[in-house]
Order: sequence, then structure tokens, then C-alpha cells
Amino acid sequence: MVWTAAWTDFVICLLFGWLGVHKFREKKIGMGILYLCTFGLFCIGWFVDCIRYLLAALHGERIQGNRPMQISADAPLPVVPSNVMLANGEVCHYCGPATFVKTKNVVVGYSGGSRGTSVRIAKGMSVHLGAKKAAPIRGDVQERTQGVLSITNKRVVFSANKGAFDKKISALSAVTPYQNGIAFQFGDQQYPLETRQPEYIYQILARVVNSSLSKVVKHYGMPISITPTGLEKRSISVNEGSKHRGKQKIMRGPFWISKAVQATYSFLPSLQIILKIWNTA
Repeated sequence: MVWTAAWTDFVICLLFGWLGVHKFREKKIGMGILYLCTFGLFCIGWFVDCIRYLLAALHGERIQGNRPMQISADAPLPVVPSNVMLANGEVCHYCGPATFVKTKNVVVGYSGGSRGTSVRIAKGMSVHLGAKKAAPIRGDVQERTQGVLSITNKRVVFSANKGAFDKKISALSAVTPYQNGIAFQFGDQQYPLETRQPEYIYQILARVVNSSLSKVVKHYGMPISITPTGLEKRSISVNEGSKHRGKQKIMRGPFWISKAVQATYSFLPSLQIILKIWNTA
């Protein structure tokens, strides 16, 4: 038997189900509180849930609510409401809370300083001796700003009081998913965001980029398909990842491929004219 996340869910339900822990993990807060106050519905609901989790684990499946959000390959992208002003032909595929994380190196204290002593040498006159200026101590301070992240078929928009940005997907250089967030790279600027659904956001971006490429390929008639780079799960946080910019780029914007395709096919009419002149000559 291979130990999977489904078996972990079963063990949590078995040990702590009478406290409603598994209901809180399923995002069923009301049922979790009810289980907590009634000891798992007088242990009857706990017993039924243990059997339900055991059957799910035996089939290698996870109970809905414990699974991360996924998009199947054949399913269309979701269309959700957003606070972003959308242009003509623009739709929003994701809208959710996110937190912009900015790390600053500031002075957090002083050490080694001394005021010294004052020696009076005459009336109204004194000399200050032994004074030593304190050395500043610097450290990293994280500044967090909550906002709303929206991803459309054309833009990535983060609306907040600080750290807000509105960028076109065509300008996207790299996307790095982490355990607790995701980082967007636009040129030499990186925007790390903490979010609960980094994998789901990455999948949406990959589908949007693939959709843009497929339109270019369909327009120029090339029978090819481009698959986005697989999602690599990270065990580090957004804050640690922002210290290593450019070293962990997972998905690069493949729009240079579309430009190369466009340049190649723009040359074909000229090549056809040259061949006709050559044949007539």
C-alpha cells in the first residue's frame, strides 16, 4: 500500500474527527462547530465520516474540500466576476484575495553606543569624555499589503493600496509558484504575492498562454501544439523565493515563439513571388 494524502485525511478524521477537525478542513465551518459542540454528533457522525474517508482512501480519492482546485485539460476556463474594468473581448478567469510582500532592509536597532561622562572643570564649563557612537543594526522587515488578484485573458491585475500593478500577459517573463504564494516576473520587476491557490492560478495562466499561442498557430496554419512547463511544487515561502530572483523561473512567456512564427510566415508571400518570376524567366 502506498501512503497518499487520502490516507492522511483518513487518519486525521479517525483521531480528531470527534472534534470536527475534518469538517474544518473541508471548509464546512458550521458543521465543524456543530461537531465540536456535540462530540461528532454524539460519535454517530464521526463514525459515518470515518467509513466515508476510509472508502475514499481505498479508492485513492480525496474528499471534496481537501483537494486543491484543479482544471481538467478538456474543461473550459472559468469565467468569474471581478472588480477590474474589462475591455472589449476581455473576460476574467480568476479573482481572489492576495497579499503583496515587500522586504525592506532597515535599521532595527543600535549596539555598542556609550554616552560617556561629563567632567566639570570650571563654573559653567564641562568636558564630555568617553562618548562612543552606536553602530546601527540592520535587518529585513516584511511589509504586507492585502489586495485582490485578477487574471483575465489579457492581463494580470493586482489592486491594493501599495504594490498594485496592471500588466499585460504578453509582457510576462516568468511565473514561480511557491508553497504559499506565487511570484510574477515582468522584465526586471518581480511581484511576490501570498495566496491560498498558487497551483490553481498557475494552471489558469498556463491555459491562457497556451490559448494565445494556439490562436497564433491557427492564424498562420502551423499544425503544432505547445505544452506549458509542468508545475514544480515548492517547499519554500514567497518571502524566501523573493531573495533569489531569476534563479527559479518555471514558466517563461513563450511569445517570442509567436513572433518568430509571424516573421517566418510574413516572408512566405515574398518567396512565392520570387519563385513565380523565376519560373516565368
